[in-house]
Amino acid sequence: GLPVVSTNHGGIPELVEDGVSGFLVPERDVEALAEKLAYLIEHSEDWPKLGQAGRAYVEAHYDMNKLNDQLVELYQGQLNSRIDQVETDAPMSSRHTWNGNIETDATVCKIYIGSDRPSE
Repeated sequence: GLPVVSTNHGGIPELVEDGVSGFLVPERDVEALAEKLAYLIEHSEDWPKLGQAGRAYVEAHYDMNKLNDQLVELYQGQLNSRIDQVETDAPMSSRHTWNGNIETDATVCKIYIGSDRPSE
């Protein structure tokens, strides 16, 4: 990886730790941006350390499989709580039991409720 020089805007500070994996400068501060770029040009020996730190952070915190598992847990919890609420609020004759399933891979999350799931 390479070091990053970016502005301290939005979610960028969640990814770039100033002085560890790159540098953050205030928005619209051309002088600060030029200063950090000049520093990197003059200290190319720091590039590997900064780049590796950034890569390690992203790999540890933004692994697609881990994030996908967390998303499935979130959906499962929301579905269960909503079904429990519906079952509590519904008249006895219209209550249904949750027998849903959530399937996921690295890019797609499918939620099947009851008999909606297609046959294999």
